Amino acid sequence: MLFIWMSFVLCAYVIETEAHADCIFLGCSCARDTIRCPHDGYLTMFPKRRIGKTYIDNMLIDISGNGLQMVPDDRFAHLNVLKIDLSRNSIYKLSADTFRDILGLSELDLSSNKLRYLNSNTFIPIDSSLQTLVLNDNYLIQMETIRLTNLN
Repeated sequence: MLFIWMSFVLCAYVIETEAHADCIFLGCSCARDTIRCPHDGYLTMFPKRRIGKTYIDNMLIDISGNGLQMVPDDRFAHLNVLKIDLSRNSIYKLSADTFRDILGLSELDLSSNKLRYLNSNTFIPIDSSLQTLVLNDNYLIQMETIRLTNLN
């Protein structure tokens, strides 16, 4: 009985380790077209990106339900991403370079954060592809005129 349990634990560890070993973001899991980072609320710093790691096109990145306060500039650069879910965090600031050089982003969920101000330049890099932008349940008190041409 102990042998079977140990085999199961070892097998689960190997599968978990392999899932994390090839993921572009440290500490996150990658499966098919989705990158998921823990949803336990304890992730307060954005996961580091592995150098030289690439992933398939048209992926979904889900880092929702954590305690992130900021998204480092260029963290998504040169990735072909359909959707990024950053909802239910504590993000209070986005810079003009947060989404620079991201490819194909059509949906961005920033709901339930602590955003108070949005710079008009923040979404310029993704204007041509962005179709859905979710900003509800934030603390927006000032918002420059943001021109997004393809929103639904």
